[in-house]
Amino acid sequence: MQYYLRHFSKLLEFVRNRYHDILTDTQLAHLNQFDNLSEEAQMLFVRLSGRVPTVFRIKNINYPEIENPTSALKELESAGLVSIIDNIANKANIIRDIVTKKELKNFGWTTGVDPFVFIKNICEITPEVFQFILPLVSVEIKSFYQLLLFLYFANHHDGMEAFVLNEINNPPVPEVVISERRLFESRQQLDDYLYSRDRYHQLRDSSSETTPDSITGIFLETIQTLESIEFDLSDVLFRYRREYYLYKMLLLCIDILVTNKKWLHEWTVRTDSLEYPDIFSGSYIELRRRIYLQDRRKVDLMRFISTFKNDRILSSDEKTIINSLERSVFKRPLPVTVFPSIDIRLPKPSGRKITRLEYQICGIEMNVEQAVIHALKKENFRAFHTENRLIPALGIAAFYKEIYAGIPGVFQSPFQQFPLDFHRDSFFSSRRELFEKRLFDLKDGFDFLPVNDLVLGLQKDLLEKAWSLLGAEKALRLIFKWLENPGQKSKGMPDIFAFNDDFCFFMEVKSPSDKLQKHQIPWIEAIIDCGVCAFIGSVFHDQSMDAEASIVRAEQLRSV
Repeated sequence: MQYYLRHFSKLLEFVRNRYHDILTDTQLAHLNQFDNLSEEAQMLFVRLSGRVPTVFRIKNINYPEIENPTSALKELESAGLVSIIDNIANKANIIRDIVTKKELKNFGWTTGVDPFVFIKNICEITPEVFQFILPLVSVEIKSFYQLLLFLYFANHHDGMEAFVLNEINNPPVPEVVISERRLFESRQQLDDYLYSRDRYHQLRDSSSETTPDSITGIFLETIQTLESIEFDLSDVLFRYRREYYLYKMLLLCIDILVTNKKWLHEWTVRTDSLEYPDIFSGSYIELRRRIYLQDRRKVDLMRFISTFKNDRILSSDEKTIINSLERSVFKRPLPVTVFPSIDIRLPKPSGRKITRLEYQICGIEMNVEQAVIHALKKENFRAFHTENRLIPALGIAAFYKEIYAGIPGVFQSPFQQFPLDFHRDSFFSSRRELFEKRLFDLKDGFDFLPVNDLVLGLQKDLLEKAWSLLGAEKALRLIFKWLENPGQKSKGMPDIFAFNDDFCFFMEVKSPSDKLQKHQIPWIEAIIDCGVCAFIGSVFHDQSMDAEASIVRAEQLRSV
């Protein structure tokens, strides 16, 4: 079976063509060594390199497509791509990765005892008992193999969104194969990135073994490095620059310190007199925001600390330390994201239904969103409660044929509303080429397909108006954010979409007892980031008997 070899050969050809000038002489020699191997030896190397461990029992090497594994293994050894291990003295770490727990039990190991400690104790007395696992084979250039995968697959996962944002307004749009874009222009750039990435992962994996001194040192060193670097935030490949992991290093240091609460006081004292004139303002704020948008798995720094300091399990002394941390380190604080806010006056809800926030307005019972829509209509805005529906509906209308494409296995019943992979991570990747092809047709708008309103969730006249007011570029930016993963990104969108003849905006309504939720922030940030207005509709209750629903300082909406 040549499946693995065929795809690996495609990968090698790509890397050789795109990155020949930044590969080292040793790495180029490895490529030539691979080319000179027989087909069976090549298949065996790909098989071994693709497995998680780097050392294997030779007797367990058994692949149906490789008729003579012994000969292939000798060929790999002669080429220097693997080495044979026939002596395991003083190699407890290798034994740990090879021997199974079932085999360890034959030597008296019991659950609850650290297997590595148990193996080391045996090796010090009678190491020969583990001779049964020999001979072993070790893959010598596993790191190079992983680099090849990174240079190939990182390209395939990069550039789609950036291409939409940067190219859609520059007709004619050229044919671009996104996977062919270079991530790195020099060997130094690649080495800097890999060093920062590996150092970050090393700190993350060994965080339990760190000390306050080491974390503080890393924190200060990283800040100084960032201050000395000139980086281009408009670079669509920013995620593949060392600054990305330098910043993540800062967040990781803070997380470690805040998690280990006993360290905070010592760290605060050591950093109390420091000044950060540039790194905590201007470009650094933009850097923080950009990385937050690209990697939302990482909790925003100040929001994390703000949440932590309000934890009820903290003692008063611990809260004092947290407050001191904010004052001393963040002399120019990184503010929790603040969005434009519009005050909305509503009459006090009826007492019997206050928990449901139902309002009596013009003799009609309304919930809070309906009451805000009523107030917006008084200011000559058409407003609709479109929460979690408008952007997906635009996406379905624009990419209907692509979303409902005949991908194998995604339609098993004629009664399905959506394909079975709609909420899976594979949804976008399985349709990437279809989305790219359709993109060229959408830059100047499109005629809405005869999609059923029940599928869209909203009437087509509203969608056409929204598309017209947003414009193709902004609408597609929001649609692509949703298409990346509909399963995770179909929630958190603002409650209301409102517009007049030439202006539109989104609004997230918050009653007096409600707060902006974590999953709502990325969508509001994305909407503002692409140039569309978004507001927080902050509701307060008027106690007077004749109170009506109204927008306070409505001129804020007209002056945007």
